[in-house]
Amino acid sequence: MVSINPVIIPAKNIRFKLAAIILAAWGLVLAPMPACADGTFLVARVIDGDTLVLTGGTRVRLLGIDTPEVGEPWAEEATRSLQKMAMGKMVTLKECARKDPYGRTLAVLQRGGVNINISLLKEGLAVPLLIPPCGALIANPALLASGSAIKERKGIYSSRVFKAVKDRNAGAVVGRRSVVLGRIRNIHHGRKVVHLNFGDNWRTDFTIVLFSRGIARFASMGLNPEDLLGRTVYVLGKVQEYDGPEIIVNRPEQILPVYDDPAASLGHTRGRLDTGGAP
Repeated sequence: MVSINPVIIPAKNIRFKLAAIILAAWGLVLAPMPACADGTFLVARVIDGDTLVLTGGTRVRLLGIDTPEVGEPWAEEATRSLQKMAMGKMVTLKECARKDPYGRTLAVLQRGGVNINISLLKEGLAVPLLIPPCGALIANPALLASGSAIKERKGIYSSRVFKAVKDRNAGAVVGRRSVVLGRIRNIHHGRKVVHLNFGDNWRTDFTIVLFSRGIARFASMGLNPEDLLGRTVYVLGKVQEYDGPEIIVNRPEQILPVYDDPAASLGHTRGRLDTGGAP
């Protein structure tokens, strides 16, 4: 498990460091989708919130998520939650053919119709960590589940650093890493950039900016930013000023749809999973 910052927020009490993961992962953006194998196995031991050991000794890293490191806030809760869902029980794995740098099997876990990876995200005990190619297996439900958790201020998201600023007030937090909440009202395509606008006046209203790298990252997850049109979202990142406040988005994890928004269902062209169902 890697200690991470969920894309945006350095805080005294939440020392997650996703930046290093982002840099390491950019080299994999255009990697092909791996083959996956299913199987049912007995869980012998839970190491932490996102790592466990099967009988026979295989170490499994829950893909698409990351939980706090030991000693950090919510680490014990994440471990206990995984123990409750999986320890000493038979679980079904959808395994990614590619292993992580530590040789662990990457997989989506399910038990009794419950997607364990997604459950940890819904509880706010994990943040989405979508590294190609395996992250595409869980991208859509991971973002929706995290949108639910941040809206309900659960777990990790109960920290004040995740308190959202409404898009119309984003100008007040220019220069700061923040969470901005609002509805995407129109989309503009430039030659090498896509703007997701939160108002009719792009010179003053809040905007999400996607350059080529961000667009490619969405594509690598089977996601299309245009499917966000009309949706209410939380946007995580540093607010900058350029013809109005904006956040440059490089990763899908920076845009979390509001879970109970009727329109909140990102297009997902491959590896689609339901939020609570079978992988």
